[in-house]
Amino acid sequence: MAKARTDDRPRRKTPGPVIVTANGTDAKHLQAILDAQQRGTRPSPLAEIHVFRFRHQLLPFTWLALMAAGPLAALARHPWWGVLAALGTQVCVVIATRHREKFYRWHVQGGVSWAAAWSMALMPLGTGWWLLVTLAGWFIPYCFWLEHYRWKPTTAAAPPPETIEAKFTRLAVTKKWVAWLGPPQPIDNGVQYEICLDGARNAIDKILSCGTDIAATFEKAVTEAFAESHPDGRKHHGLLTLLNSGTLDAVRLWDGIGIDPRTGRAVIGRFPDGKPVHEAFYNLPEDGVKHSIFAGADGSGKTAALNLSLAISASSGYIAPVILDPQEGQALPAWRDVVPYARGIEECMTWLAALHKAMFARSAWMSELEWCREHGDCGRGRCGPACKRRRGMGFFNPFMVDVPIIEITIDEAPILLASKGAAALILDLLKLGRKVGFRLRLAAQVPSLAELKAQEVRSILVGGNVWCGRTGDAVTGGYVNLPNNPRDLPRYFSDGTPTWGLGYASGPDNRPEVTMRTDKLADPYETAESLTIRHPDSLVWDVMADTIEAAGQVLAGIQADAEAASSRQLMILLALANRPMGMGELITELIADMPLTTISTEVDRLIEAGKLRESSGLLEPTGR
Repeated sequence: MAKARTDDRPRRKTPGPVIVTANGTDAKHLQAILDAQQRGTRPSPLAEIHVFRFRHQLLPFTWLALMAAGPLAALARHPWWGVLAALGTQVCVVIATRHREKFYRWHVQGGVSWAAAWSMALMPLGTGWWLLVTLAGWFIPYCFWLEHYRWKPTTAAAPPPETIEAKFTRLAVTKKWVAWLGPPQPIDNGVQYEICLDGARNAIDKILSCGTDIAATFEKAVTEAFAESHPDGRKHHGLLTLLNSGTLDAVRLWDGIGIDPRTGRAVIGRFPDGKPVHEAFYNLPEDGVKHSIFAGADGSGKTAALNLSLAISASSGYIAPVILDPQEGQALPAWRDVVPYARGIEECMTWLAALHKAMFARSAWMSELEWCREHGDCGRGRCGPACKRRRGMGFFNPFMVDVPIIEITIDEAPILLASKGAAALILDLLKLGRKVGFRLRLAAQVPSLAELKAQEVRSILVGGNVWCGRTGDAVTGGYVNLPNNPRDLPRYFSDGTPTWGLGYASGPDNRPEVTMRTDKLADPYETAESLTIRHPDSLVWDVMADTIEAAGQVLAGIQADAEAASSRQLMILLALANRPMGMGELITELIADMPLTTISTEVDRLIEAGKLRESSGLLEPTGR
């Protein structure tokens, strides 16, 4: 027997899913409310009673019996009893069905009226051909009745789709968050909600650490559904972003745009919502350089990210890359013949000691440097007698001094750090390099204390730029203070391509909870060979050369004319960094430093290299 209702009264509407707002309520109360909602939507116990499936079909046969009452009353010689029974039945039926729906009311009252009329008519007539008319009058409306009330197998209706708000509330109850969603805001390729919290019971950080739970709740990948901190930095709310489709599956090539000289930042990738991911190389005006650490397992895209960051640095014109490769030159081979490059542990240790000594030599030089805020290094002859000169520069600004940033890249850093004395040298470079323009970029698969050898090394690196790709363990993300676990990143996209470059970035964008993907160099070898790369200044170079020579090694020579040309081009770029100038004004600015023909030649070279552009008669840097 099928389950059915015992009457045909309109079913009372049951409340639909209600989104529970947690204004001051705790998680237990949220659970109680949710349970009450579920109990309120359960069917009435009466609906569980098994009833006769064909009960509605009995009523028309009572009409037929009523019509037979007339002849029966006539045969019994009591016709008035038949009249009273017919009229009384009709009155009772009208009263009992006056509140029912239209179909039921009309058919029941009409059927009883027809039966009563024929019952009274048949009492004096008896039997005859007119019984066929009586039966037709009963059978025709009975067919409509039968179609309306015939038995139909009950099929469970599909429940309405659960709303985004309801899903989040269910997750909040499960995770014991006192949190709810604000109104949706449409964005490109999706929608965004504000996550509201009771700040006295929860902070947004508790939700940010559950990236995989959020993605699973909304049946999406971690690159399509994610929570993040609010841009205002306040911890009582955040943002939930739901994208219609994944945007990080396709590889994006580097566009050749380097560091923005005004901010010291460069784009190294993109977030799922299309916003750029930046790496900070330095902070202006009176701060210094920023260090970087790259982490991730084999195949996560760590080397590709290093190549990209190196290309951005080398294209700036005011960063001099130096690479220490304990893996005998196999880590970053595209740069071996274009930048100073140490190979093997022994050579890397010698170069590390030389760079350490060169850093202190530059520190001594900057402590005696005379400078002013308007022109920087007063030794370049730009300052007038009214200039407010200062002695000793306690910060590093690449546009105020005529020396480059020395950028030291150490791939497979734990191999070098395992050597005696390496950790102390690197720690000094990290601590003191910010003020003298010595920037470090370290790469490690697992940046643990056992690998990096000192807590201070990791703390300083994590305070700068962090990029972490997919890892093979559950703790690496915690080593670099990422709220989500990079181990949960997939190895392959849905089309089967590897997810290299996919990871998390902690830097100036302040979105460490959101997945991102780095851009890629089309050909690192071709990129390295096409760039005009700045080399270390003479002070740093001489100190390094002396230290390396004393160790019985030979420092790879750098062509003097290439170094001189790079220095002249840097002076031109520095002169145009603050504001665009016409060619005449630029010549006036630099005529004391180089001949007129040299200025013109170097400007042409910079335009050909795409580092300068001319617009409305004014020259300005392109950032390449």
